Amino acid sequence: MIGDPDDPQGGIIIPRDSIVQTQWNFDLLKVGYAWSFLNKRHYEMFIGAGLNIRSLDIEIGYEATTGTIVQRDDFDTEPKIPLPTAVLGGRWNFTEKWQGIFRQELFLLQVGDYKGSQQDFQLLFEHNTFKYIGFGFNTVHFNLRTKSNTVRKEFDSRIPGVPGYIKIYL
Repeated sequence: MIGDPDDPQGGIIIPRDSIVQTQWNFDLLKVGYAWSFLNKRHYEMFIGAGLNIRSLDIEIGYEATTGTIVQRDDFDTEPKIPLPTAVLGGRWNFTEKWQGIFRQELFLLQVGDYKGSQQDFQLLFEHNTFKYIGFGFNTVHFNLRTKSNTVRKEFDSRIPGVPGYIKIYL
């Protein structure tokens, strides 16, 4: 059962052995400041704080294997007021060009009547290829915990990933 069983519109009941497809998109805008409390030539440690604004779009669809039942349910939210963000991190300069960075971020969030927190842990490796352009790759561990007055359970999700990126220095 997905959703609130006490809601007049009910929730989604997904039959056993169904094929389930979900799509989860969220937009995040965060603004913050980091203070380097330990800054040496080869390493740095920092803490930070800021605000985050997010919107969330969830689509759940399933197709039962016992027939051709196809049903979808959507949940969209508008961006909410800025909520607090806290950051702890560090940087190690392996060489002049290569560096490793870790960053742990904690976001408070509120979506509809859901309240909770999101934690992101990132381990980044970056190369300063040119004076103003570089590249990097990282691994991300994402954890979201929410509670609601109408839903009695806690949602806990971990999404690992290994994205690459290009960075531009201004």
